[in-house]
Amino acid sequence: MPRPYKHPKTGVYWYRQRTPAVIRAVAAGKSVIITIDGRISQPKIGATVQVSLGTKDVAEAKRLAGEAQSQFEQVWLSFSNAPVKLSLRQIVALAGEVYRAWKLMLEDEPGSAIEWAAKRERRERWDGKPPPSPTQRALMFDPPRTLREQWGSWVDGALVEHHLTVDTETYSAS
Repeated sequence: MPRPYKHPKTGVYWYRQRTPAVIRAVAAGKSVIITIDGRISQPKIGATVQVSLGTKDVAEAKRLAGEAQSQFEQVWLSFSNAPVKLSLRQIVALAGEVYRAWKLMLEDEPGSAIEWAAKRERRERWDGKPPPSPTQRALMFDPPRTLREQWGSWVDGALVEHHLTVDTETYSAS
């Protein structure tokens, strides 16, 4: 198992691991989300992958290295498996996570009433007719676009956070 190493300038311990050769071709250049001791890191995969353990204490670094190791094992497993098909329940659960993250982001600083009024006006003016349903209208902040354009980055983030690679049918449904 790789050990933590001390950064020569800062003294903070890092965890570095070699990317398995069978996965390197598929995963190279992609970013993954790793959560170590509640801190989120987003390292990019190359020949090696490394993440700060955020501590100068050697005992704490060893404990956190085990946590990093298990996170990377999940990442390697997700790249080595074929894309999975999620059930509707799993898709809805991921959508709930996206909703909660989005809601949390807007809770503290939702923006000014003027900005929201302008967005609403643009939405209602779209081609001279409003979107077909009140629910659809409530979800659109700018003129209607495809769901992928509107929510794709959020969906991608949820999949990366759970180290999931999904098939095309599942991605279209989410």
